[in-house]
Amino acid sequence: MKNPRITIHDLAKELGLSSSTVSRALQDNPRISEKTRKDVTELAAKWNYQPNSNASNLRKGRSNTIGVLVPRISRHFFSNAIAGIEAVSSAAKRNVVIFQSHESLENEKAGLEAFLRIPVDGFIMSLSAETRQYEHIREVLKRDIPIVFFDRVLEEENNYRVVLDDYAGAFQATEHLIRQGCRKIAFMGGPDYLNNYRERRRGFTDALEKNNLSVNPGWMAEQALTREEGAAFVEKIFGQSVQNRPDGLFSCSDYSALGAILFMKKTGIRIPEEVAVAGFANEPFTEFMEPAMTSVDQSAEEMGQSAAEMLFRIIDSGDAEKSAKQQYIQPKLVIRKSTMK
Repeated sequence: MKNPRITIHDLAKELGLSSSTVSRALQDNPRISEKTRKDVTELAAKWNYQPNSNASNLRKGRSNTIGVLVPRISRHFFSNAIAGIEAVSSAAKRNVVIFQSHESLENEKAGLEAFLRIPVDGFIMSLSAETRQYEHIREVLKRDIPIVFFDRVLEEENNYRVVLDDYAGAFQATEHLIRQGCRKIAFMGGPDYLNNYRERRRGFTDALEKNNLSVNPGWMAEQALTREEGAAFVEKIFGQSVQNRPDGLFSCSDYSALGAILFMKKTGIRIPEEVAVAGFANEPFTEFMEPAMTSVDQSAEEMGQSAAEMLFRIIDSGDAEKSAKQQYIQPKLVIRKSTMK
């Protein structure tokens, strides 16, 4: 076990050498005689001395620590993305410090400030749901501290980001509903100022247009991401004319899709016979609910791995321009009973 009380200065004092000589000897510097190197390494072994890697890293201008800022680690997507980040970081012998914004802009600002005090060599982050102004992020970028965004990103020209092809995921899910015979499809989305929800909405509407189907504005929820919001939206649209109800539903969130399914089951609406339902994220519960839910898998762990690899390329090269600016992760539609008419 390392003895924390032993320093390089203690070794130097015992051997009657300067601290710089001992340091060079421990690094096997050829300028130091073989005898001195042998004396130093033997004493270091006897006292179980280990060099202070943190101090060494700071002298080199590195902390070997990165900051990860996410909305919530309790969400399956973000916990899996963090697993991917940590796997790559561990292999690269880097430390990871995690901060949650809890979907709050003020918490996001506080997280960035905390990381700057640590300090960290770079950041990986996904924006909070409240983030609509970005000056706090631009201030970090002015310090030449690299940031790689993932999932919810700052869409400016020179930013580095790893994103799911949300457009493709939504397009695939909507076309699948159409192939199952759905012609009147409702939509539950999220805020358009966040890139991922905007792209999912675009994928949905383009799939309808490609198949010569129209968008019903009354069946488009601008903000329905939670279980409660999903249930409330479905209650509203199914309370309208019985003759003019949707026969399909695509949700940008598995949670709101879950709320919709539970409400429909409670009111006797059969799934998928009357309404086919598809979600987005492939949360663990989608496989085990009844009926099991069709959903778009986001490849969260792969996204986290790619974000970490991109950040380390930037840090290690010392030149951000050598790294690709953007990487797309391809989604996978996982088809289950909720859409199989």
